[in-house]
Amino acid sequence: MINSVLLMVGYLSVNGERGDLLIVAKIMIPKRLSDKEKELFLKFKEISTYNPRGMI
Repeated sequence: MINSVLLMVGYLSVNGERGDLLIVAKIMIPKRLSDKEKELFLKFKEISTYNPRGMI
C-alpha cells in the first residue's frame, strides 16, 4: 500500500485555507497469469506508447 500526502491541495476550510490531501493506493499484482492473459499483456506491451517514467 502506498500512502502519500499532497500539501495544501485539499478542500477549502471555513476560513478559506486549503487542507492536505491524503492519497492511499493499493496496487494488486496477480501471482499467476493464464496463457491468454500473458499473451494479451505481451501484445499490449508491443503496441503501447505509454512511458510511465516519462513524467518523472
